[in-house]
Amino acid sequence: MRALILLLPLALAGGLYLWFSQRTTAPDDVATPGVEAPAAPEVPEAFEPETVDLQGLREAPKLRDEAPVRPAVDARYPLEVDLVLIQPGQPDASDKEMRAGAKAVLRGRLHDDHGAPIVGRVIFEAGANKGRELACASDGTFLASDLYPGLSIVRADSGRGYSSLREVRLGQFGNTELNIAFGPRSSARVTGRVQNERGEPIADAQVSVDGQRTTTNEEGRFEVYRTTAGQILVEVEAEGFALYREQLPVARGAQVDPDRLVFQLEKEAILDLEVLGNVGTRGPALVYLFPAGGQRINSMRGQRTFPWYRINPIEVQPGLQNTIRGLAPGHVTVMAFKPGAIAKPEKQNQKLNAGKRASLKIELVPGPSLTGRVVREGKPVAG
Repeated sequence: MRALILLLPLALAGGLYLWFSQRTTAPDDVATPGVEAPAAPEVPEAFEPETVDLQGLREAPKLRDEAPVRPAVDARYPLEVDLVLIQPGQPDASDKEMRAGAKAVLRGRLHDDHGAPIVGRVIFEAGANKGRELACASDGTFLASDLYPGLSIVRADSGRGYSSLREVRLGQFGNTELNIAFGPRSSARVTGRVQNERGEPIADAQVSVDGQRTTTNEEGRFEVYRTTAGQILVEVEAEGFALYREQLPVARGAQVDPDRLVFQLEKEAILDLEVLGNVGTRGPALVYLFPAGGQRINSMRGQRTFPWYRINPIEVQPGLQNTIRGLAPGHVTVMAFKPGAIAKPEKQNQKLNAGKRASLKIELVPGPSLTGRVVREGKPVAG
């Protein structure tokens, strides 16, 4: 009797185990009497969305394993797209300037001889950021984190009669610092001379030293006071000669010997540009010249000598000829841009010879266009 009592719980546990095992391991295709089997979920067919290029050519949908095209259905989560037509540099409805790709940073400080802050301004005079102006805070610091990368020419204005013109290179996602001291103790005196390739002096040449302008005398000599110390920018131009630029390190309180600072100019090359095809938006085409095969280098100080920022971009009205003077001899690459149009070919190479004139024609053709239709609840939306 005791053995029977002990075996009853074990038998009951074993029966329950066998019953649950059959419930959980029953085949999927065994139907339960009186109950309909649920429908199998639909597996979406392999399908790639239709692609449309901007030249108006529609490509057929690409299917994997020749799967049939699915019928068009309403998207469960419709895609909403806001389109804004805006000219570069213009503000949108929020008065915020559209500046895609502007990720370079320029920071610095303006101060006097004793380190006291100067509340001045930093103005971009050439380059992709031309027209931007940065105001200094009460401690003399300035900062901009939404600048276009590349070469920029900036003028630091103290508001006290001193100013400085500098060349800065801005890197994408990079930080560039510019600190300038203004005052009598931080100034320098720069003298030099300008000559041609034969060593003959060039009179009446326009010389800009750190933004301070002067003219050479009959001996080709010039003198500039109150030049702010640092890596200063020098620009020289004279009629019949190619433009010239150079950077010079000048220490505070220094006096540069005129015989040590000599700028040698070469005969200019002239280029006549003409744009053919009045297509795209109204207004001129923007033509850019780039050095091809390397830039001209000053053999004494190892620097490029031509200020490309002084001529680019060149505005050329379609159907009219534009003459560019003061170019350096050598090979250049020419590219043109105009909204709604593209240049054919995209770029051209042109050789420029000293003392000679060259001509180049740029053909514009209609650019790619994007067309579409706006509807709301199946009805077209105007405006």
